[in-house]
Parts: sequence; C-alpha cells; structure tokens
Amino acid sequence: MRRQAKQIGLAIVGAGRVGLFRGEVAARHPAVQWIGIAERNHNRGLYVAEKIGADFVTQDHRELLKRPEVTCVIIATDEHLHVDPIMAAVAPAPTPQSAERRSSARAKSQSVTGSQARLMIWPVC
Repeated sequence: MRRQAKQIGLAIVGAGRVGLFRGEVAARHPAVQWIGIAERNHNRGLYVAEKIGADFVTQDHRELLKRPEVTCVIIATDEHLHVDPIMAAVAPAPTPQSAERRSSARAKSQSVTGSQARLMIWPVC
C-alpha cells in the first residue's frame, strides 16, 4: 500500500544556474505546492520566480526560511555561502524560554543538534 506524499513547501536559496534548474524540476512535481526563492540579485530572483511560477521571492534567505509554508530547503548558493542558510534553516523557532537557553554554551550547541527537524535541507554543491 502506497502512502500519500506529503505536500512540500520548497524554499530555494540561490537562484543562479543550479537554483533555476532545481526550481524547474520541483515546479513539475505534484507534491510541491509552494515555492519561495531567496536571491541577493533582485532582478535574477524575479526572473527565476517568473520562470518557475514561484509564490514568493525575497533577497533575504532568513525572511524566506521564516515562512510557515516552508518544509524543504534547497541551498543552491556557492559552497562557501552554505553555512548561514543551513544554520538559519535548522534554527528552532523562537520561544519565550529561548533567551534563557542562549545564556549557556551548552544550550547553544543543543539548540541545533537537539531540536526536532522541521525541514529537509539539501545543500547543492
């Protein structure tokens, strides 16, 4: 018995050659219900968004990754730019207690490694 596929809200960070290609492929997949793009070059972001039918476009990957629709992330930036979007994607949602947890180094390390993943992250190299 096949399970029904979960609906995917896809965030694409980086809309260069690879981001465009991955976005075109994703846009054709029936499980992808929402696509957002973060691209520093505003004109390029708008071009790719129009080409793949994206629902949201911004120059700030943090703004994109905060969207409630996002359940999957493709990091399509240059390799040396992967870390910041990955860390933003796996950061747990802020809570009133999060300020207290940030006070200790141990809690800082566990905030990423101990949190339940909400996203699938796919760095593209």
